[in-house]
Amino acid sequence: MENKILDELLKYLLETDYDEFAHIRNDANKKSDFLKNIDNAILKSALLKLVKDGYVNQNSENTTDQLFDTPRTNYFYNISFEGRVFIKNGGYENQNRENQKKENWNNEMTERQNALEEQQSSNQFQLVLLTWVIAIGTLVAAAYYLIEILKFFCVLKT
Repeated sequence: MENKILDELLKYLLETDYDEFAHIRNDANKKSDFLKNIDNAILKSALLKLVKDGYVNQNSENTTDQLFDTPRTNYFYNISFEGRVFIKNGGYENQNRENQKKENWNNEMTERQNALEEQQSSNQFQLVLLTWVIAIGTLVAAAYYLIEILKFFCVLKT
């Protein structure tokens, strides 16, 4: 849901000329059925997330509030070049799908690696067992031929 909000906001900013939050909010209510249902605080947070991620530029201007004659800062938001490229490449939803694919691939490779390690462990056990069988067989053969040699030289009598 959060990714959809971010993507919809980026798509909206790609098409609008409004740059102040209040104007963006009012215009989004008219132009986007999805953004219309989003709370102001969430929409503002999403806009700030886009600024943090570098997909929206935030500019400010210091002015004076005409009603109260107090200093005030106005913030303006415009989609950046990175934001344009990002949303045209599928945005956060696409990034999420790509990350999920990579995670699935990594999980699959981990499972395969574990299976290979298990097979290798089994093969090593079989190799050790075979080595012991060959060693015992060699000892039996050596003992047999030693007895035969001793018989040949008449050291042992049969």
